[in-house]
Amino acid sequence: MDQSVINGNNYLTIMKKRTNAILWCAFLGGLGAHKFYLGKPFQGVLYLIFSWTFVPLAISIIEFVLLVIMSNEDFDIKYNPQYVKVSE
Repeated sequence: MDQSVINGNNYLTIMKKRTNAILWCAFLGGLGAHKFYLGKPFQGVLYLIFSWTFVPLAISIIEFVLLVIMSNEDFDIKYNPQYVKVSE
């Protein structure tokens, strides 16, 4: 269980991987699948509601590029803060 942790509310949280986020964004980004994967369900629902306008598709293309150029460390800081070790 090196990629999961029980938080204070006794919920099991699983570490999100950048590669998975990139794949979700590439294939189903226009429907907001990557937002659901990254733990942002409200944004995912907005993507679903407005998917007929193709605006979420355009935004997901930009987010895809940002995810591709983002380092693993930056990804973990943003989406996996419970796993980041803080240096003192």
